[in-house]
Amino acid sequence: MTEQERRRRRREMERRMRARQNMWGKEKRKEKGGLLAFRTYVTAVLVGGCLLISLFQTETSEMVCGKVKETIAYQVSAEELDVWKTRVSAILKNAGDSLPAFEEKEMQEEEKKAYRPDTEESP
Repeated sequence: MTEQERRRRRREMERRMRARQNMWGKEKRKEKGGLLAFRTYVTAVLVGGCLLISLFQTETSEMVCGKVKETIAYQVSAEELDVWKTRVSAILKNAGDSLPAFEEKEMQEEEKKAYRPDTEESP
């Protein structure tokens, strides 16, 4: 084998190694991106489900919300939770928005409107 053949083979092997490294690196990046997207999707679904359940006032929803609160409490200190609670209540007061589950109580307190059909003839 001549010196030129050795050099040519060496260059060819180096090209193959670079190509493998590039392909392996791209696959790794794709896997990590997919995992992040999956985690984000699962988190969004769980948060949405918890929000939906908390809108209904039933025994099951109270139990589920209680379990979620306990789980979060294990991971977050009580002081930090109180700070978040005050911030959220301040934001809701400033926004003037309320959740439909809480509006129902306000509607019962207001005078109930009776339906009265229109006595005039329709055109």
